Formats: sequence, C-alpha cells, structure tokens
Amino acid sequence: MERWKHPSLAHRVLIAATEELGHNSPSVQKYVHGGLEAVWARELDIAGPETIIQLADEAGLERIRLVGRARNERKLAEFESSLAEEAETRKVFGAPFYFYQNEPLWGQDRLEMLEEIIQSGRSDILAPK
Repeated sequence: MERWKHPSLAHRVLIAATEELGHNSPSVQKYVHGGLEAVWARELDIAGPETIIQLADEAGLERIRLVGRARNERKLAEFESSLAEEAETRKVFGAPFYFYQNEPLWGQDRLEMLEEIIQSGRSDILAPK
C-alpha cells in the first residue's frame, strides 16, 4: 500500500522517544496514551505537527529535539517503514492489535481474553494464512 511509504511524524517521535527512554518510560507511555486519546476522544489531527508537539509537551518529552530527530533521521523513517511492512505481512488490521505467542488478538475487549490465555497456559491458536 502506498500510504506505508510515507512515515508519519507522530510515529517517528514515538520511535525516537522509545529508543532513548525505553518502553516503560512514563513519558513514553503518556505520549502513547495521549495520541490514542487525541484520536478517539479529543478528535485532534494526529498527523498535524502542532498536535504532535502538544502531545509531546503534555507527556513531558523533549519535543524540540525529538521532533527534530523525527524529521531528520532516516533510520527512524526506515524503522517505521519496516514496522508497517511487518504489520502488513502479519495481516494486522485495526488497533489495538497484538500477538501473544503468535496468536493474533484485536480490540480492547480482547485484553480479558489475553489474561485468560496467559493464565490457562494453553497453546496459541494461529490465524489462517
């Protein structure tokens, strides 16, 4: 799909922040939550640089430096592109979408199911190819 060829600024800021601070950083997690909230609750334009800067500020990230990296570092765009290609290859659709032991799970309502799967120790159910 052609849209995967043009990496977004919001994703590259997230990649840069995660690279620097790690997945468990409260600021990174707040940025992710803020991005989802911006789309689903606040109806903001997540593709707009102003929104991305606002979300980075709200999360306590160093927005000027991270946005600069996101705009200028080719490796961030290449990594985002590789993630998009992986999602396409694994037939990811919608969000949230996640895998547990290669079993695809989609939707917020599947979090309880995921907990049950983990606790039961059952084998994964693979999606058709």
